[in-house]
Amino acid sequence: MRTTTEPPESRSLVAWGWGAFALLTLVSAGLVAGVQVYVRTGYVDHLVDSLDASTIYDEDVSRELLAQEEAALPRLTAAVLSPDSSPLMRARALSVLGLTHDDRALPAIAASVEDPDPTVRRAAVEALGTLQRPGGIDALRKAAADPAPEVRIRSVDSTAAYYFGDVAPEPALEILCGLARDPSPEVRGSAHHHLRNVLDTVATADDHPHRAAARAALEGR
Repeated sequence: MRTTTEPPESRSLVAWGWGAFALLTLVSAGLVAGVQVYVRTGYVDHLVDSLDASTIYDEDVSRELLAQEEAALPRLTAAVLSPDSSPLMRARALSVLGLTHDDRALPAIAASVEDPDPTVRRAAVEALGTLQRPGGIDALRKAAADPAPEVRIRSVDSTAAYYFGDVAPEPALEILCGLARDPSPEVRGSAHHHLRNVLDTVATADDHPHRAAARAALEGR
């Protein structure tokens, strides 16, 4: 039986062909990945931009942004901090950031309690209550002294979430006690409600320091 020996040139050509095929495969995979990133980023941009629509807020947008959290987080943060964003967009973006429960969202949310628009400040306070991170307590302390009553009343609920969620109970109780002396009857009433809940929570411990502080605030001391 005769055997044929493949010429060296042919073997080189085959090897070159396989090498070229492997290179093209890698390039194609890279291009596909790049297109996927581009499409995903464009989709997230579209979702964030839709927060600025004057129509009724669509919860599906929020869910989609949360599903794309890694790509959405920097875009939402930029929307919150940009002076070019409308108050509506900033407020809605803050709401979504709070729902991420991601530590990386805290700086933008905390900074927004000093936003010039009270609607945005209120949204920031609500987001702090949803996010519930210990680092947010200083921002809640600022919110408790906000000139707008609608912001302060939201700070009562968010601060209570920090207390009952055991996020930062001692400073949260201190803030609630201060809000019990707020000039607004609505703010005082909300603070009193939560302080009574504090008493119920520690009802079996007469010597609990939280009980004494809550009772003193309720009695106006």
